[in-house]
Amino acid sequence: MPEPLHSDTHVAVVFHGLHICGAARHCLELLSHLNSVGVHTSVIAPQGGGQWADRFIETANDLLVLTESSELGHELHDFPWRGSRRIISAHYDHSIAWALAAGNQECEMYAHFHTEPEFGLYTKNVLRRAGSLCRSIFFPSAATRSSYQAMFSQQPDWWNTKVRIMPNAFPSSMQRRSSQPTRPPQDRTNRELRLGIVSRLDQDKISTVLLVETLSGLRNRVPGLKVKIAGSGLMANHVAQELRKNRLDEVVELLGWVNEIESVYDWSDVTFLPSHSETMPYAAMESVGASRPVALPALGHFVDRPNGNPLIHTFAPSSASDAIEAIMRAANRGPESWAQPWAPAGHPFDVTQWRKTVSRLYALTDDGGDQ
Repeated sequence: MPEPLHSDTHVAVVFHGLHICGAARHCLELLSHLNSVGVHTSVIAPQGGGQWADRFIETANDLLVLTESSELGHELHDFPWRGSRRIISAHYDHSIAWALAAGNQECEMYAHFHTEPEFGLYTKNVLRRAGSLCRSIFFPSAATRSSYQAMFSQQPDWWNTKVRIMPNAFPSSMQRRSSQPTRPPQDRTNRELRLGIVSRLDQDKISTVLLVETLSGLRNRVPGLKVKIAGSGLMANHVAQELRKNRLDEVVELLGWVNEIESVYDWSDVTFLPSHSETMPYAAMESVGASRPVALPALGHFVDRPNGNPLIHTFAPSSASDAIEAIMRAANRGPESWAQPWAPAGHPFDVTQWRKTVSRLYALTDDGGDQ
């Protein structure tokens, strides 16, 4: 049997928690690809576990969950490396800071900033330190990169040489067996609508005001409105209270964490992203991958490259009235539009192209590191 292609390489993915959110799904796909090219992979969670721990156990070669990690990342100094090429791939602000604090000079460092800048000066300081210590810094979209760049009054001297775009991975679990919807679309006469929402219920992800105002207006337009919200977070109780206060709990079902998320997309006629900041939302990628139209704010990637896909309907950010119109447009699309293929060759969400990008940016190929 031939030797694995990269048997000398060991990648430790440092991630803040094994939760159901975009960064976690990205890491699962990243680990899967690295394993496929012979890289030994480990996951280190310095801030505990989460809902998807079993998925990480299945995907990575090793899993280390630290319930009480040190502030300075001392655990990385004693980590049992299994290859001569040692890579630390750190994801999300707090885990990046933890990994950088260890100052492990024997490892190549890569930092992934997955979301919009959330923590002000803290994020800025983490990014500045990453620029001095990491081989590359990754953002999921050009729009997200611009948001971080705007944090500096003067562009750092390392910006152009180290900053790269690595799109979020298209989740393999959402690669459909068929291009046709699993449940034929209903006859839409504005009398019935199944609306799915997939989002972490945290302040950086969801706008409660946009959610409530949109659903309230939509219920007046569609008497048979039914809504399922998949996801949880620090704002879960607040969201539930606001829904009850506006009597929306009569039409909304809060599902909490959903591991087999495909069932939510299969149930939905349309999906909706009530966000004020998402520039590379997994919910949109998954919805279209499941042949379901999606209404989402005109931010980031879906402003730059909607690619003419009839399943994508954007609305003015924070505008409930515009969101309602986008949802109604999406709901009235015929089944012939729903079955359009999602990713033409070369599109950043194309799985094969994404894997090539990962190999290139982690220097697992010989064709350079730029994108």
